[in-house]
Amino acid sequence: MCIRDRPGTVCLMSTCKTEFLSKKDPFSFNIHGLWPCRISNPYTPQFCPAQPFKRELLTSKTQTDIERQWSGLYSSTWRFVKQEWRKHGSCWHRSKDSSSNVIEAYFSKAVQVAVAFNVTAMLEAKNIKPRNDPYNYSGIAEAIKQGLGGHTGFVLRCEPINGRIYLLELRLCFGLDYTPIDCPADIMLEAVGCAGSKPIYFLSLIHI
Repeated sequence: MCIRDRPGTVCLMSTCKTEFLSKKDPFSFNIHGLWPCRISNPYTPQFCPAQPFKRELLTSKTQTDIERQWSGLYSSTWRFVKQEWRKHGSCWHRSKDSSSNVIEAYFSKAVQVAVAFNVTAMLEAKNIKPRNDPYNYSGIAEAIKQGLGGHTGFVLRCEPINGRIYLLELRLCFGLDYTPIDCPADIMLEAVGCAGSKPIYFLSLIHI
């Protein structure tokens, strides 16, 4: 499962810091993580035995990609990705990768998935771009569905802030071959908060 956050909404909820935002693309979704999960219990496994995270094991390209697409936003980017490695990356399906450097393989794969399934481009294709006026949930959901080739393997999460509903997170569900699949039932329940008649605000980082 690939988790993407909307930086503008995250920064309404927390105090984001310029030092962690300087390299972030202000219009794109932020990578939150690539989470291995079981259909029957989608929040497992976690914290598997694995080698400790070391930044120097990442190529310079992957480090640059992380700083641009996987920002800590309101805390250290490298503390954030280290925690994602400990909690989720440590359980990544290694048999699908032949590299001895599994840390590089995991983070580069997460970036590859985010690029291959470019949510920002899916929305822009339907003229859904960050703005001050809200959108309907159905329009956002349909744009992502079409961007995924008709698949519905995704969940949108929203956050109420000061009487408005803001798009917070997108969860994309994949099989082991990284093709979209239906999300587990427990994940689908988290769509509560977006669907309905209330308009959804879609911000970029520059609105903060």
